[in-house]
Amino acid sequence: MRSYVVSKMSNHGASHPIVARLSIQTLDMLQWINITDQSKQDLVSTIIDELQPKLLQCSDIYVRLLTAKDASLADATAILESGGQTLPHLIGLREESEAFLNAAKQYVRDLSLLINQLFGANLAREAKVFWEQKGNAPGPAASVWAASELDDDFAQWLSDQRGWIGELCKKRNAVEHPEKMSGTLKINNFQHHQGNQFLPPSWKRVGKNVRCDETDLLGDVGVYLDSLLRFTEEIIASAVKLRPTFPPIEIFEIEESQRKPEAPVRLKASVDLAKFKRKPPKITKGPDPH
Repeated sequence: MRSYVVSKMSNHGASHPIVARLSIQTLDMLQWINITDQSKQDLVSTIIDELQPKLLQCSDIYVRLLTAKDASLADATAILESGGQTLPHLIGLREESEAFLNAAKQYVRDLSLLINQLFGANLAREAKVFWEQKGNAPGPAASVWAASELDDDFAQWLSDQRGWIGELCKKRNAVEHPEKMSGTLKINNFQHHQGNQFLPPSWKRVGKNVRCDETDLLGDVGVYLDSLLRFTEEIIASAVKLRPTFPPIEIFEIEESQRKPEAPVRLKASVDLAKFKRKPPKITKGPDPH
């Protein structure tokens, strides 16, 4: 397999789960995928130049939000314990939340490149290929293409992801295009609940014909971050299964407690030697020499 040079592009090294699972894990998986060297090079560029920086930006935003939340609650607790009255306020909540949504939607958009590079598709570089269903189409463009050209199970899996991907993209659209089809994004900071209890920051899309529950903002951001990373991993793992260089390849998940701190990859592929047993050659009895 051709070797690739991965340069350090940020302050995050291989010990960061996103770097380990997007870069190192992907490079390991590529040796098992039967695609051209050019497609592999393009895929590495997409991971390093497009996807990884955006997901690291999302991760940094999430860490800052959690840190700000803890600081706000600590300040509020100190005031309450001294007999005062207060309401925590997470500074920068709206700005950070909107930045997260923008980077996350761009990340989803660029995942279409992975489908193209791994499977030879020709999907548009748009986030909506994973969630928007047009007319009488049986699903989003990515799943429709997969059903027609690839594999029904993979197509169904892609279709099953459109719920959370669609809501993520609609939240971003509600910021970029308020009062349009996706509505307007309403963000609440901490709110009083009962006595000295507080409700955590929340968000919700509101508007005509918009049906959306109010949910825990920081909880959602954490789930979105994990889901985006896993979605990418599963696309690449599917290529190992559907476009293998060597038939008996197995993919297994490494338990979190067993992952190496210096490079905590989650998935590993290897040849299942137990399944690769060649049958002995069939010997045909020749003519009797006598």
